[in-house]
Amino acid sequence: MFEDKPNSIALRSVVTCALCGSVERTTIFSEVQDYLYDVPGTFCYVQCSKCAMVFQDPRPAEEELSKCYTSYHTHQTEELPDSFIQEWSGVTRWIRGGILRSKYGYKHFDVSRSEILFSRLLDFVPYVRNRARCGLGVGRGSGLPHFRGSGQALDIGTGAGVYAATLKRLGWNVTGVEFDASAAHVASERMKLNIYVGSLEDAEFGAESFDFVSMFHVIEHLPDPLSTLKECFRVMNNRAKIIIRTPNFNSLTRRVYGKFWRGVEAPRHLFLFSPDTLVKMLERAGFHVTSITTTKGAARFYVQASQKILERESHHSGKSVLNSLRTGALVLAARVGYLLRIKIGDELHIEAVKAD
Repeated sequence: MFEDKPNSIALRSVVTCALCGSVERTTIFSEVQDYLYDVPGTFCYVQCSKCAMVFQDPRPAEEELSKCYTSYHTHQTEELPDSFIQEWSGVTRWIRGGILRSKYGYKHFDVSRSEILFSRLLDFVPYVRNRARCGLGVGRGSGLPHFRGSGQALDIGTGAGVYAATLKRLGWNVTGVEFDASAAHVASERMKLNIYVGSLEDAEFGAESFDFVSMFHVIEHLPDPLSTLKECFRVMNNRAKIIIRTPNFNSLTRRVYGKFWRGVEAPRHLFLFSPDTLVKMLERAGFHVTSITTTKGAARFYVQASQKILERESHHSGKSVLNSLRTGALVLAARVGYLLRIKIGDELHIEAVKAD
């Protein structure tokens, strides 16, 4: 059951940029509303004049943040795929096990050399390739990590828990962190996950406890993302990897739809990252960035969702040839950009390692 929506949200001014400390900024979006969950009020986004970081100013006071999530989508349950319900056996076991063992270091999958050979041949078939990786993707922007160390994984912002449960099914020992108690309850009850309710800093995990960290659509919600990244660095083993996904402020869709872009999501998105600002923040936290790209599959969702917001706010019907052409053109541009390594897609995917 969702809580009642708040009547108001208290806002506080942001004195300095969280990335570079500058006090100079220009307004990017003003009079932005919550176009998704109807949190009351209007919100403003500014861009730092020195480092180009985009952030809300003023923004919800930290003690008010929970009011922004009373009907958030992470409260909802998701249907588990068959791979969570059924044991892998027969052809599924040796194809998946062979690919994961030989290409991603999942040595705990017991498959023979001949099974590995045949599975790698079948891996050239697109359908098999995606299924073998439990739908986590292939190549640049994949959410499937190489198995590392003893397999201790930390998923920050677990939400309803599907990604963390996928890691667990693959053999990782997963710990989740989730600020939203309702979402954490869904993840622990439905997915049988170990979830800490609160912030990463409050959890006080031991130093060098994890071999892999994931933050999918979390960093844009954090009041102090640099502090959280520094805490990630502390709790990670040497050479451990972190994967982050977040909306891309430099996307072509954002340039077309402006404040109606789905990635804005005021007031919950406190920061809007570009490739440059995300790399700089990770480097300031001590990380070495190994790759940054946009994902292949997110563009259609962002374009269609942005179009719906625009139509609702402008009171125009969305069924027109022009809208269909615009959607198709933006999706195509994002996919071409991905192939050409031009970061104009809507979702950033960055990987970095902890290195001395």
